[in-house]
Amino acid sequence: MLEDYLAGILSFPESREVELWLAREGMESDAIDGLAKIPPTEIDSSVQRINAQLRNQVRKGNRQRRRKIHSQRWVWLAMVVIISLVVLAYFLIFILQK
Repeated sequence: MLEDYLAGILSFPESREVELWLAREGMESDAIDGLAKIPPTEIDSSVQRINAQLRNQVRKGNRQRRRKIHSQRWVWLAMVVIISLVVLAYFLIFILQK
């Protein structure tokens, strides 16, 4: 719809609706200004490139999240082992000396 607005294809009510929406939203207004500066032939390739980068970042984030969960298991296991060793040392030092 934004591309149609920039091309002037929209009817007057639709164009007015887009303008009202842009007036309410600050960031979208800046985005439409940037979109107007890009040649129409490059828009599709830019969208495809940005979508590919986004998919790669999402996949990479999922891998890092899995790795983080896996490493947390080792932290919990180490804590259990350390606490067990402390309890065992307490038992050996104080209770067996009596």
